[in-house]
Amino acid sequence: MEAIKEKIRQNLATVTESTAKKIAADIGMKDYPSDVVKALSEMRTDAEVECEKRKGKGNELIYWLAKPSKPLVKPIDQITRREPARSDEVSHLRQQLADAEQVITNARNAVRVKEGESLVLAIERLIADRNAHRDDVLLWERTMMSSIGEDGVGSVTKAIEELKTKLGYATKQNEALQEQLMHDEEAVDVKDAARGYLVCAPKRKPAKFSKPETAVAKAKAMAKATGRGEVFALVPVGVAVSKKVQSVEFKEAKAA
Repeated sequence: MEAIKEKIRQNLATVTESTAKKIAADIGMKDYPSDVVKALSEMRTDAEVECEKRKGKGNELIYWLAKPSKPLVKPIDQITRREPARSDEVSHLRQQLADAEQVITNARNAVRVKEGESLVLAIERLIADRNAHRDDVLLWERTMMSSIGEDGVGSVTKAIEELKTKLGYATKQNEALQEQLMHDEEAVDVKDAARGYLVCAPKRKPAKFSKPETAVAKAKAMAKATGRGEVFALVPVGVAVSKKVQSVEFKEAKAA
């Protein structure tokens, strides 16, 4: 990966700025653009390059070499080559670099950096998401205050708790009424009110019986033959009767 980074440095030093796709073509890695993007992402993390999106350039990022006024840490190879250093100092510096890389990795994982996205852009994205969530919360609060007629978050919370209490009380009342209806002593047993029973089965004519046990026995027999037998209670609702009105006329005899 370091060899790819060196080629990118040389390319950007020559062309000043370019896209990842153009850089890959210039350094002979046209067939491996993902490796170039990965190298650029690491160089952005290490503050070696900077990038931005520009109008008229589509969604591609424009990269250029960063120009820090002073390197924060000397590269290990320069220390080894130019300055005599003890092995414990080199080990200490290597550990510091490893710790720094781990901190950067943890930060990138924490903010869920997307492919090709810098740590700075990821943080800005999270800030925008936080602001949008805050606006949604404020809108909800204003809507609740308008609906309930209160003028503060505390009042809205109190009103909601009162509504929840009333709802719980109403629910308990409803359950009590249902239980009372189910166990009402004056409730009529359908068998007591039935005037007969109708037994039905698939592809069979309905049969009427006067006794429940006879109807149940018939239903079981039908179930064995057809797979299903149903018993229905016949409860009288009313009676329609056809009556013929007969009239009788009496005529008084006339006197002779």
